[in-house]
Amino acid sequence: MPTIVDKIPQESHCLRFDRGYSWILCVEEPVQQQQMNAGFTILLAEDNEDDVFLLKTALGKAGISHPIQTVADGEKAISYLKGENEYADRSRYPMPHLFLLDIKMPRKNSLEVLR
Repeated sequence: MPTIVDKIPQESHCLRFDRGYSWILCVEEPVQQQQMNAGFTILLAEDNEDDVFLLKTALGKAGISHPIQTVADGEKAISYLKGENEYADRSRYPMPHLFLLDIKMPRKNSLEVLR
């Protein structure tokens, strides 16, 4: 039975990672440096440092070099989004344009963060 990975064209710009579960990052075509918007921030909520490294590597290989802010648990993700505590300085911790959220995290899981 074909999987979604089998249906990805060879010429696409996709990276597949398998760590007991799989995730795939695809972009339509590599992003050119002049297309980058320096004001576009990505917030990554992920407690596993290996997964943070893999995602940053995948984004880099896809030509995406936007600033990535990382938090290691659900409570810090909420604090970041609210601009509270250590994240109050919006020049250092801007509101994200893209929020990548791990499902199982310490302190608060993804569903609790989204509430």
